[in-house]
Amino acid sequence: LNGRGISVQAPRYYDLSVRVLHRPSRGGSLDLLMLASDDRFTFLNDDGAVDLGFTTAFQKLRLRWLRPLGADWISESTLVAGNEVQSFIFEGDGEAYERPVIASLRQEVRSDRGEALDARLGLDLEGGRDRFLYDVGDFGEREEGAAWLLAPAPYAEVTWRPGRWRLTPGLRMDALWLDNGTIIGTVDPRLGVRYPLTDFTALTGGAGRYSQPPEVRQLLASGDGGPDLDYGWALQKSVGIEHQFTGSLRGELTEAERERLAELI
Repeated sequence: LNGRGISVQAPRYYDLSVRVLHRPSRGGSLDLLMLASDDRFTFLNDDGAVDLGFTTAFQKLRLRWLRPLGADWISESTLVAGNEVQSFIFEGDGEAYERPVIASLRQEVRSDRGEALDARLGLDLEGGRDRFLYDVGDFGEREEGAAWLLAPAPYAEVTWRPGRWRLTPGLRMDALWLDNGTIIGTVDPRLGVRYPLTDFTALTGGAGRYSQPPEVRQLLASGDGGPDLDYGWALQKSVGIEHQFTGSLRGELTEAERERLAELI
């Protein structure tokens, strides 16, 4: 780069985190966390103008409320909101960015009795607006668009303890709605298994389907995709062993295999 008359500016980054934790006398906790980051990496030419620049930044606020409901049931509410930006500048003219402003809410209730049957029920809800621009002439046609999105995902999990076994079947349903009329969804069943060999060692295993939605840009005609795209998904299987060495030290060895059966096409 120096041979082309370009000097390199060292990476510059700022990070900020502030946390406030409150434990009410009646139990539970209220946890507030603020995160902010601004990372930049820039190449400058001899005149001090930007030839190439990358920026990644976000500001996030997370509020987590944990409270007992009685009869060994616990409620956990988590809200995360904020904006993000990833941008790219090329020779001062070309520009590309993705700027989602998203809020996500998770509401979960679970039992923690440790008896024959426990359950976990919840809802993940995500919504907001996503914007993008790709206008770098040497890398293809201009792409620009924006969309409002809503993505609900209810899930349920039951832990059953017949004898020494612990079986955990679960089900998660995901859907994605965009304001251009696109609606897609998927259903993912899963199963976890645990069997103790001794008081300190146990065998573990699991199998399930895991899905990933397309990016908003891939679902818009102004991007590089179209509304016919669907969730990509894969089957994952795992087997492992875990051992409790001391009260605070535990080791785990897991072998996992993922078989992708459907791409984002």
